[in-house]
Amino acid sequence: MDAAQESEANAELAYAINAHGPKNLARWAQAADAKLIHISTDFVFDGTATSPYPIDAQPNPRGVYENYLPQLIDRMKQPGVARRDSLEGKLYVPEGAKPPPLPDGPGFIASRKLEGLVLDDAKAVFKGTWGTSHGLQPHVDDGYRYAAADGKHSAEFKIRVRKSGRYELRYYWVPHENRTRKAEIRVTDSRGTTTVTINLTESPSPDGKNAYRSLGTFNFIDVLDGKLHISGTAGGNLHVDCVQLVPVK
Repeated sequence: MDAAQESEANAELAYAINAHGPKNLARWAQAADAKLIHISTDFVFDGTATSPYPIDAQPNPRGVYENYLPQLIDRMKQPGVARRDSLEGKLYVPEGAKPPPLPDGPGFIASRKLEGLVLDDAKAVFKGTWGTSHGLQPHVDDGYRYAAADGKHSAEFKIRVRKSGRYELRYYWVPHENRTRKAEIRVTDSRGTTTVTINLTESPSPDGKNAYRSLGTFNFIDVLDGKLHISGTAGGNLHVDCVQLVPVK
């Protein structure tokens, strides 16, 4: 159903056509070993922008689209093996089932291949409303988070090492012109708190070979939690992907 006004007036019918319809087509395509191309609507935006939407623009739908956005976000977070016993049943992962392997290639960095302690964005605690995307590459595992650097959004990683010692702390991001130029990162270790300011519009490494920037060497103790906190007030977007701690030999 591609008529916006009719979709607003017949929300249940529109949902049946646009949600359950593609689901059934996907089932039939799978049974026939065929490929399915699904072209979606751009009504996840409110239409108030004065320039083209960037690849990781924050969705802000209106009307009936706004009502179903939480459901869409929830579906996108489910593993590929999630199932439900009925149309209204709850999603669950069958016992013994394993989520599909994460993609690995030029656009992705598999956390399992990184040395030391690796904390992906799923391990962070977020304050405010953050978007999830995988458009900027390469990113670690299945995506990253972003939010406005307006003083209302922040993210924090709890750091607990198994062995006390000195660690090089690496912060991963992909540069983009809409990122903030002054992301404030506060690292708390056994010696106190250190603040580092980074420009997220710049490449993490001068030569472009690494997807991370070293924030320095820090001391962590196995019986005390450390933390990394990122925020900003200078405009643009914050970017949270991955934090890596590599033991200093």
